[in-house]
Amino acid sequence: TASGEAAVTVAGIFDDEDVEMEQGDSRFIQRSAKFTCATASVVGIAKDDAFTIDGTNYTVAFFKDDGTGVIEIYMELA
Repeated sequence: TASGEAAVTVAGIFDDEDVEMEQGDSRFIQRSAKFTCATASVVGIAKDDAFTIDGTNYTVAFFKDDGTGVIEIYMELA
């Protein structure tokens, strides 16, 4: 939810997977939480807005609007 706004239910696709990353000689696993939905469903979205998905709280880290009416919202655990 946006700061000061009422909670709403948004239909979309939630993808929470572990991604293997490499940096130099090191390998590590990073959790990547992404929610994809219609841009019109989240008008006014901003960094640090709150999402609760399956009982887990997340905040918006950043988002990408592809210009076709679909937005990808990348989140981190709150």
